[in-house]
Amino acid sequence: MTDNRSNPDPATACRAVAPAASSAAPPPVTAPPPATAPPGVTTPAATPVPAAVRFTAATPPDPLRPGEPTPTGACRPAIRRALQARPRLLLVCRASAPSDARAVDLAVAGTLAAAATLERREGIRVRHLLPHPAELTEHHRSTAAVEKVQAPDGSSLMHRWSTWSDPDQGLLVLLCTGTGTKISAGDLDQPALLRTAQVAHRYRPAVVYARSLTRIGRGYLGPLIDVLQALGRQ
Repeated sequence: MTDNRSNPDPATACRAVAPAASSAAPPPVTAPPPATAPPGVTTPAATPVPAAVRFTAATPPDPLRPGEPTPTGACRPAIRRALQARPRLLLVCRASAPSDARAVDLAVAGTLAAAATLERREGIRVRHLLPHPAELTEHHRSTAAVEKVQAPDGSSLMHRWSTWSDPDQGLLVLLCTGTGTKISAGDLDQPALLRTAQVAHRYRPAVVYARSLTRIGRGYLGPLIDVLQALGRQ
């Protein structure tokens, strides 16, 4: 993520006015006897609510923003402001494997893992914007573009790219299958890294996120950093 990391307002005090005291002693108050079930009928015991799912009025759960990445209370203020100004997030998932089918499966699984990590580490929820894994897999297999370049040693490098998005929401998923370490002979850069920079330049997201920087590229991420810095100045 370009940025890999709001105290609530103080609660307003409420004051209740007590009724005036009376000189006459109030009649005693007794609790009604507990209700009993008819013979032969049993009532289930009350099930306690786990502490993990209890919410108080002071700490309500963060409501999801339809169609937008949703910051939670753990989201850093600078990132929250960036998402409010431009509610678009690019989720990058790359994988490589001996077979392309296996690489696609790994990339799709990595998308779900990245969404979970993004919420846990950075306080941004996007899982509600992702399609079903089967839909994401089919989209990649049917729309992915194939790019072949030559490596300095003369071997051929092949990558398959797809971008999934919904025009009514602020999440874009870039899936890539292919190596993230080898460079091309033409520009001496990593094809996976260059494509991520190109997609970021085109769609202008407020946040670019990958579960690990190795899912984007290896070593210096110069082309992507240049694009993000340019977007930040705009």
